[in-house]
Amino acid sequence: MKTFQQFIKETPKPDNVPSIIKSLKGLATDIGTNNPDLPKQIKNTVMKTVAKKFAPTIQKGAQKMDQNLNKMATDLPGAMNKFQDFLDSGKIQKGFNKMSSQMSKVGK
Repeated sequence: MKTFQQFIKETPKPDNVPSIIKSLKGLATDIGTNNPDLPKQIKNTVMKTVAKKFAPTIQKGAQKMDQNLNKMATDLPGAMNKFQDFLDSGKIQKGFNKMSSQMSKVGK
């Protein structure tokens, strides 16, 4: 079984390291100086990068949600009217009456 050090030595180093990793490596050098602002710097670096990467996706999701809410606002009243018409039609009562009569026949 390989030790962690052997694994690190055998792992190829990528030439194109993402900028977030470069930023975090730069912040990691401050650890030796006991920088009290280091956690804030790391959090801000990560949050800015995440915000840049996912802003278009979040915007598309918000637009899709707006479209769905608008469709719901226009279609829901009609659907509720259809449902009310179904309730008023008496089909439910007819179904229960039929079921009741069939059950009474079975019970005899």
